[in-house]
Amino acid sequence: MRRLLLLILTVIAINAARSQEFSGGAFFGIVGSEVDGDTLGGLNKVGMAGGFFTNLQFADKMYVQMELSYIQKGSQKNADYDKSDFGSFKIKTDYIEIPVLFQFMPFDWAKLEIGPSISFLVVGKEYIDGYENTPAVDFRPVTYNAIVGANVNPLPNLAFNIRFNTSINTIREGGLQSGYVKRFPFFEWGQYHNCLIISLQYRFLKLGRKL
Repeated sequence: MRRLLLLILTVIAINAARSQEFSGGAFFGIVGSEVDGDTLGGLNKVGMAGGFFTNLQFADKMYVQMELSYIQKGSQKNADYDKSDFGSFKIKTDYIEIPVLFQFMPFDWAKLEIGPSISFLVVGKEYIDGYENTPAVDFRPVTYNAIVGANVNPLPNLAFNIRFNTSINTIREGGLQSGYVKRFPFFEWGQYHNCLIISLQYRFLKLGRKL
């Protein structure tokens, strides 16, 4: 996966020299996340995401966007006292993430996007009933993800983005624990992130012209 990302970055660099339009900006948004394999369900963990992006055009209606972001992922279950459920649980995992997204513009006001990302763990904690717990299996320091999403541009330099971000490899370093699942493509037993991210992107740099 690292070699694939290096190849993608090399292709981007080559095309950047030939690109007619190059732009950059910042984004900030809200993350709803869950963890497959923790026996819970629902995008109940609310976090934030923010960072910077560069975007370049390499063909007619085709773009590539590279980002550097800080994103909060995880899982959360709150106590429900009305149902005599007094237990709570939370997984808090914060990452520095680098997505590389290929974008297609079917309309002047919209872009569709798909691509991989690599995440570097900054914070990895687990809480049971409000107290920090030492997890039985450590979180991986590096994970890989797949992203699919769309941009809507109400103004030339402003875009609303919605995307789904899911981990490709497990977020914990092996071990067979209760509730763990297998997923494509590696079919590893473990836990996996699922995130829905809604953000606002603002472009403050633009050079060149569209092809």
